[in-house]
Amino acid sequence: MFGFFKRKKDDEDPLSDLKTVSRWMQELPAGDIYSAQEQVVQSLIQFNHAGLGMSKERLQVLMHLDEHARDMQFSLCGQYLRNPRMSKVIESRL
Repeated sequence: MFGFFKRKKDDEDPLSDLKTVSRWMQELPAGDIYSAQEQVVQSLIQFNHAGLGMSKERLQVLMHLDEHARDMQFSLCGQYLRNPRMSKVIESRL
């Protein structure tokens, strides 16, 4: 009704801890690898600009994200290499 309960979930940082990043990675759009990769990059930018010091938990979050985002990156690279004659718009997105 007033958004009291919804506010926390919307403002939650997807890279705040290992459990949250795992859940967030599962919610990324599976059918749109490019969009999912964009969300990962935007979250990393926010992670870097947060200005928080390094800790063991933050490093674990980054390592988990790297491990699970690798398949998306390989898939995007494969799409780029398989399609050498794409339009400039599609090529720039990859």
